[in-house]
Amino acid sequence: EKPALVPDITALSLPDLESTSLFALDQKEGRIFEYRKDTGAILAQYAHESLKGGKNFTVDTKNRNALVNTETHVFSFSLDEHSLLSH
Repeated sequence: EKPALVPDITALSLPDLESTSLFALDQKEGRIFEYRKDTGAILAQYAHESLKGGKNFTVDTKNRNALVNTETHVFSFSLDEHSLLSH
Protein backbone atom coordinates (compact mmCIF):
# COMPACT_ATOMS: atom_id res chain seq x y z
CA GLU A 1 0.00 0.00 0.00
CA LYS A 2 1.36 3.41 -0.98
CA PRO A 3 1.61 6.15 1.66
CA ALA A 4 -0.88 9.00 1.48
CA LEU A 5 0.22 11.95 -0.64
CA VAL A 6 -1.24 14.38 1.89
CA PRO A 7 -0.25 13.56 5.46
CA ASP A 8 -2.92 13.08 8.11
CA ILE A 9 -1.34 15.34 10.73
CA THR A 10 -1.66 14.11 14.31
CA ALA A 11 0.71 16.55 16.05
CA LEU A 12 3.13 19.38 15.27
CA SER A 13 6.52 20.20 16.78
CA LEU A 14 8.49 23.43 16.52
CA PRO A 15 11.96 22.68 17.95
CA ASP A 16 12.68 26.31 18.92
CA LEU A 17 11.90 29.81 17.71
CA GLU A 18 15.13 30.07 15.69
CA SER A 19 14.55 26.79 13.87
CA THR A 20 13.85 26.97 10.15
CA SER A 21 11.92 23.70 10.33
CA LEU A 22 8.50 22.58 11.53
CA PHE A 23 7.83 18.88 12.11
CA ALA A 24 4.52 17.05 11.67
CA LEU A 25 3.59 13.54 12.81
CA ASP A 26 1.37 11.35 10.64
CA GLN A 27 0.48 8.47 12.97
CA LYS A 28 -1.61 6.68 10.36
CA GLU A 29 1.33 6.28 7.96
CA GLY A 30 4.02 6.14 10.67
CA ARG A 31 5.95 9.17 9.41
CA ILE A 32 7.40 12.44 10.59
CA PHE A 33 7.57 15.17 7.96
CA GLU A 34 10.05 18.04 8.19
CA TYR A 35 8.79 21.24 6.55
CA ARG A 36 10.59 24.49 5.88
CA LYS A 37 8.77 27.08 8.01
CA ASP A 38 8.93 29.95 5.53
CA THR A 39 7.87 28.09 2.36
CA GLY A 40 6.08 24.95 3.56
CA ALA A 41 8.32 22.78 1.36
CA ILE A 42 8.96 19.24 2.59
CA LEU A 43 12.64 18.95 3.51
CA ALA A 44 12.63 15.33 4.70
CA GLN A 45 10.47 12.39 5.72
CA TYR A 46 11.24 9.91 8.47
CA ALA A 47 9.40 6.61 8.79
CA HIS A 48 9.17 3.76 11.24
CA GLU A 49 6.47 1.28 12.18
CA SER A 50 6.68 2.46 15.82
CA LEU A 51 5.42 5.92 14.83
CA LYS A 52 2.04 4.43 14.02
CA GLY A 53 -0.16 5.26 16.99
CA GLY A 54 2.03 8.18 18.08
CA LYS A 55 0.07 10.83 19.98
CA ASN A 56 2.63 13.57 20.64
CA PHE A 57 6.28 14.18 19.92
CA THR A 58 9.13 16.64 20.19
CA VAL A 59 12.21 16.99 17.99
CA ASP A 60 15.76 17.72 19.13
CA THR A 61 17.38 19.05 15.95
CA LYS A 62 20.83 19.39 17.54
CA ASN A 63 21.02 15.68 18.43
CA ARG A 64 18.90 14.61 15.42
CA ASN A 65 16.30 12.64 17.34
CA ALA A 66 12.63 12.76 18.26
CA LEU A 67 10.81 11.63 21.37
CA VAL A 68 7.46 10.10 20.50
CA ASN A 69 4.75 8.92 22.86
CA THR A 70 1.99 6.43 22.15
CA GLU A 71 -0.81 5.31 24.47
CA THR A 72 1.60 3.06 26.37
CA HIS A 73 5.21 3.98 25.51
CA VAL A 74 7.67 6.82 25.02
CA PHE A 75 10.57 6.13 22.70
CA SER A 76 13.51 7.88 21.11
CA PHE A 77 13.62 7.91 17.32
CA SER A 78 16.81 8.71 15.36
CA LEU A 79 16.12 11.02 12.44
CA ASP A 80 19.38 10.06 10.74
CA GLU A 81 18.65 6.32 10.82
CA HIS A 82 15.08 6.60 9.48
CA SER A 83 15.34 9.27 6.81
CA LEU A 84 13.51 8.50 3.55
CA LEU A 85 14.47 11.62 1.67
CA SER A 86 16.49 14.71 2.44
CA HIS A 87 18.26 17.55 0.68
